[in-house]
Amino acid sequence: MKKEILVLSALVTLSALAEPVDLQMPFKPGGETPLAAWEGRSFELVTEKDGTAVKLPKGQGLRFKNPIPGKAGDKVAYEITMKKTAGNLSVRLAQWSKEGHIGEVVGFPGGVWNPERSKAISGYTTFKGEIVLRDADKPDKKGIMRKVNRFYLTVYAHRDSENVMVKDVKLNLMPGQ
Repeated sequence: MKKEILVLSALVTLSALAEPVDLQMPFKPGGETPLAAWEGRSFELVTEKDGTAVKLPKGQGLRFKNPIPGKAGDKVAYEITMKKTAGNLSVRLAQWSKEGHIGEVVGFPGGVWNPERSKAISGYTTFKGEIVLRDADKPDKKGIMRKVNRFYLTVYAHRDSENVMVKDVKLNLMPGQ
């Protein structure tokens, strides 16, 4: 009984620490423009009967401009509400340290990249996933082992994608153990 109470209280404490990261969503009013906190080479803000969404061209992404603090072991839980006529979409976390770029970790809404999963999604559907931040695998040229202290979020439409419409992106950063 005591163990169950201890586990339950630990879970409640951890869930309280996990707070949504404010991405100043590009799909809601606020800021200078609806897309002020995001950048990309060419995307389009589209208003439909279902609401406002961002249309991503194939082979391009939408990147949140500001870095998000994090460290190795932290888990990033995301939710993306989107629709498409074909292709794949990925969520990419570019990891950085004080010394520079470490690398990128990738998540695929709806599962791993797979041509069979590139089927159309006619109505808006919310996909959930998780990505764990990690330090560099090996030291850089100067022998420094890079430790994650921030990351950037990108939502990327792959080259096989068609008519990708992203309506909403939510992100929770959960501290690691």
